[in-house]
Parts: sequence; structure tokens; C-alpha cells
Amino acid sequence: MRREWHGPVRLWTVQMVVVKRLGVRVPHSRLPEIDGIPVLDVTVKTSGDMGRAFAPSWGLVNAWRDGVVSWQEYVEQYTQLMRESYAREGAVDARGPNYAWWWALLQPRLALACTCKARVDRMYCHRYVLVDILRKVGAAQKIVVEYQGELTLAQREKAGQTALL
Repeated sequence: MRREWHGPVRLWTVQMVVVKRLGVRVPHSRLPEIDGIPVLDVTVKTSGDMGRAFAPSWGLVNAWRDGVVSWQEYVEQYTQLMRESYAREGAVDARGPNYAWWWALLQPRLALACTCKARVDRMYCHRYVLVDILRKVGAAQKIVVEYQGELTLAQREKAGQTALL
């Protein structure tokens, strides 16, 4: 079932170390937030029910860390995992039992978090690949997904305020 959305999804990326340094705790009943932006953990190790739909497999993570696959091969395999996840999780109504993809695409603001280091060149982290995938899936569903950039501690310090934005 196609859902109509009347505003863009504003999407950020963030390192888990930033989340932890800010003292953000993971509550049991809802996602943690940074300055009102829900943070979705998309790591294979610590993701919850929602984030698990977007996490790479242990096999893929270990193959990348051990140099068994190139970055291009990693992206291709991760993209295939996301196709399978979407087929399993996304092809249902947002009220259905497996709704992680719909949920992510219906958030007005969302930050994707993992343990990879932030990089200026947007390389070597699946959260950036996931941003591109969510843009494509959103476009197919007539949902605009706008990438807002990486949430960092430096942004906070530079602004001289407690808010990241």
C-alpha cells in the first residue's frame, strides 16, 4: 500500500561515539534523540528491532574488515541485503508487523547511527549507502528524502550552543 507524504524526510548520519558522548541513553519505549532528532542505530551489533532491517550482516562486516571484499563489493552486497530487507520488511502497510522501511520513510526527521567514523568523502560506511537507498525508495513511493549531513560534536562546539542544529 502506498502512503502519501506531504513533507520531506530530513535525514542525518551520526557516529555512535557522538551519541554516547552526548550522554544520550537508549530508552526502552522509544528511540533516543539528539536535539529532537530520533536516532536509529543501524549497526549489526547493537541495532534494535527497527534498525536491524538496515544493518549489514556479520559476514559482510567481517569480510570488509578482513579485506576479503573491496568497498565496491561491500556496497553491492549491502545493497542486495537491503533489497531483501525491503522485500521482507517494506512491502507491507505501515500498520503491519514488519514496518521498519515505512516507519523510516514517514519520519519528518531521522538520524542513522553506526560505529564507523565520519568521513568527508562519504566513503567506507554503510550509513551513507543507506541514505542513497532511502532516497531511491522514497522517490519510488513519492516521498522526498533530503540528506542534511553528518551530526558532529564540532558543529555543537562551533555554534557555542548545546544544540547540534
